[in-house]
Amino acid sequence: MYAVTGVSGAVGGAVAARLAADGHAVRGLVRNPHRAPAIDGVEIVEARYEHSETILRALAGVEAVLMVPIVDGVESTLAEQSEFVAAAARADVKHVVYLSFVGADATSPHPWAHDHGETEELLRGLDVPATILRSALRTDLFPTLAVDDEVRGPAGEGRIALVATDDLVEAAAAVLVDHDASDTTYRLTGPEALTLHEITALSGHRFVPETTAETRARLGADGAPAALVDAWVSTAEAIASNAFAEVSDDLEGLLGRPPTPARDALRS
Repeated sequence: MYAVTGVSGAVGGAVAARLAADGHAVRGLVRNPHRAPAIDGVEIVEARYEHSETILRALAGVEAVLMVPIVDGVESTLAEQSEFVAAAARADVKHVVYLSFVGADATSPHPWAHDHGETEELLRGLDVPATILRSALRTDLFPTLAVDDEVRGPAGEGRIALVATDDLVEAAAAVLVDHDASDTTYRLTGPEALTLHEITALSGHRFVPETTAETRARLGADGAPAALVDAWVSTAEAIASNAFAEVSDDLEGLLGRPPTPARDALRS
């Protein structure tokens, strides 16, 4: 039995569906079963990160679990993720695979990078074999950020080695069923680093560079929550500094083939 959290989301749901299609017994963990999608061959159960008893029930009899981080707006969810990690250890799961972030760093001011870094440290402190998948920014992100066919922000000419979402799903499913990959950290990136000018053009949009002050003023005037403004500004500034430009060959090793270029993924 394999468990996947966050099956209501794009990555968790796709991983669960892929495992089930390959003939594995799969349990999909969600915070609200009534809002979860129906996935052929996947048993849907409730597991609220903040309620350890629901996690223990959901993980009973599970060999390995893919832990997809909580996405609840952009607010910190570290406390809930810590609860899940502790409960997974108590449930006697033999392998935890954590979908992390290429910028994971417990000392980072970036909220996502900080929470991922802290969660990684918690996993390393347990007596449970864990695999860390540090995902690059995904190809399905930037089209969702476009407003009136434009993506704006202080990203400058920085480059991003975007990972194709389908490739990430394939790799996560492979690692979950391969316990030999435990206690390893992988950097999952695409094969090329592109600027936001290039990325947005591939999906029929355009990138408009702004200063940090301009982005904060624009989003503030639009009524965007402060946490959302901080998250996008810090991400764009990290892009500008080329924090996401490094290309790794880890994904090719897991897939057994070259990863999909962003140029192909965004045009498909």
